[in-house]
Amino acid sequence: MNVEKNDRKINDFQKTIHMDNHIVSYHCYCISSYHFDDYTDDKTASDTNIEQSTTIEIAANLSTSDTMTTEQSNFYYIDLDKWNISKMRSSRHFHAAAVLPNGSILICGGISQYHFQSTSELYDPVSKRWTRAANMTYQRIYHTLSTLINGQILVVAGCMNWGNALKRVEVYDPSTESWTLTDPMHYARYYHTTSVLNNGLVLVVGGKNGDRYLKTAELYKFSSNSWETTGKLNHARAVFSSSVLENGNVLIVGGKNNDEILASMELYDVSTEEWNIIGYLTTARYDHRATVLQNGKVLITGGVGNDGPLNSAELYDPRTQILSRTGYMYSRRATHTASLLRNGKVLVIGGSTNQDPTDAVELYDSSTETWEIVHRLSTPRVYHTASVLADGSVLIVGGYDGKRYLDSVEIYSLP
Repeated sequence: MNVEKNDRKINDFQKTIHMDNHIVSYHCYCISSYHFDDYTDDKTASDTNIEQSTTIEIAANLSTSDTMTTEQSNFYYIDLDKWNISKMRSSRHFHAAAVLPNGSILICGGISQYHFQSTSELYDPVSKRWTRAANMTYQRIYHTLSTLINGQILVVAGCMNWGNALKRVEVYDPSTESWTLTDPMHYARYYHTTSVLNNGLVLVVGGKNGDRYLKTAELYKFSSNSWETTGKLNHARAVFSSSVLENGNVLIVGGKNNDEILASMELYDVSTEEWNIIGYLTTARYDHRATVLQNGKVLITGGVGNDGPLNSAELYDPRTQILSRTGYMYSRRATHTASLLRNGKVLVIGGSTNQDPTDAVELYDSSTETWEIVHRLSTPRVYHTASVLADGSVLIVGGYDGKRYLDSVEIYSLP
């Protein structure tokens, strides 16, 4: 590796990292697996151990800079685990995340060191700092967050502790930075899904309450702060996926119940409020992810099948109602995240493979229907969240690495 340095000292503890024209700020010592010695007024960049191929420029508000170059350039993860200003205030997994209208990320609930959380935090992508937000009324895991058309955030159901399902619902108002209880749902549930419909209503479907799997579905009307029941599923199910299609109808896929892992797909018609079975997956699965692509098709990835975690992916075309295989991921995984990037590709991150969290990251190219290994996380993660920021980068927050609950954050930037 060739390391070029000049004689200028690093005079500012706050640094700027330029990564192939992608700029992020940092405030401490660690960039993913690329470790730098402490910087003080008496040191320049030295004794550098770079384990991955990359190009990094340390600008440090100087007109010239120390540049470290390797033979190959890749895209980048920014590990904030040791960044004083950027790690979360509390480690957590099983939390939920939502993007606020101003571009900030709201994180709430989850488990931290065996304690169920009612706490919330806000991440500001501009300052790259975390701040405390108001606490929810109830501790929650397995809850969902949805952004309403008025910009408020709806947190729905979940568990206060293992198996104790909630029907309580709260709304976060970014303008007042406060939570308010709404009318409760008709049915307590967790492992459900929520979907914001084109008409502004919120559809809550399925899930569990203790040992009972649910068929029920409910609609939330934020204008009247009220709930009403709607059509029931054909099959009770939990840990399935839910996607709002281009025509406004809602597709749910897979899941499990007391009897089996499900392959069935059901479609909710918003005009009739009825569910119809429209087909079956090639491979039954739960704890998978479904992503609506820019072409309107739905990509279904991973999950747990009858023989364990899956690496298969399937593609559903709502226009033709045809389901097809679309290659295999390189890693088997479930409870991962799958984020649609603004270039149309899907970034699949982490998850669990055979009970162990994975650090594997892959990209799906919808134009070629192919998979590509892009890199690895700085630490394995499962039960994390991934949020697409206004600049197109992806914020990966918290989770569990197999040994500890995480307060660290990583950022993926488009190459």
